[in-house]
Amino acid sequence: MFDVITKDDLWGWIADGIEIPIEKRYRLKGIQDTFLYSDTMGFKDKKILEIGGGDSRLLRKLNEHNECWNADKFEGYGIGPKEEIDIKKVKNVNVFLGEYSDQLPAEYFDYIFSISVVEHVPNDMLEDFFLDCSRVMKPGGYMTHAIDLYVGDDSPENEFRFKVNENRIKRYLECSVAPETKFEFVVAPAITESFYFRTKFATNSDWTMWEWGRFAKKLDETRRNTQSISLKCRWRKRD
Repeated sequence: MFDVITKDDLWGWIADGIEIPIEKRYRLKGIQDTFLYSDTMGFKDKKILEIGGGDSRLLRKLNEHNECWNADKFEGYGIGPKEEIDIKKVKNVNVFLGEYSDQLPAEYFDYIFSISVVEHVPNDMLEDFFLDCSRVMKPGGYMTHAIDLYVGDDSPENEFRFKVNENRIKRYLECSVAPETKFEFVVAPAITESFYFRTKFATNSDWTMWEWGRFAKKLDETRRNTQSISLKCRWRKRD
């Protein structure tokens, strides 16, 4: 699976009874949380790793019946926590995926996921990121990422953003399923190159886009001309 979260997706998950806290309902994180909740409902006795979870919302729901780990350096990137957050029955490991740290055991996890993390991995680090994810995952395990993306219409001011996205998407596709990773898409990618915004996409609210401007002013012009959406991506490690 390599596609965009749509309104139909979101509304279907809500109809299935997935509830998001009110403070997250108007944010991209709420949309992404709903996607991950839909993927992990009913998990039991799984070894789960969240990448960059910070003060993790999802691990608080999964920790009762699963073994949960959070790989995060708690360095306050963006508006993330600057101090380590202790969550009951969640093991924190202060590493980045791509460092090949032995603090994360090889072929150990049944399920790996992240929310709004992969877009921050530099292009030249994506290969190591996915290789390290594969290293720590059991054969037959699953990996799911919700990845932020700014997507605009076909107006001239968005030509540069289109090219940026085209290169980035190409890197995601190439690095994640390189032969060495042993990953394969659970469902064939619906997106293989950059694309323009479509009104069926689930999006961040304009209010949240304005709020984000307080923390990252350099992207103000991008936010004025694009919509903030999320990719939904799922892989399986071959046996």
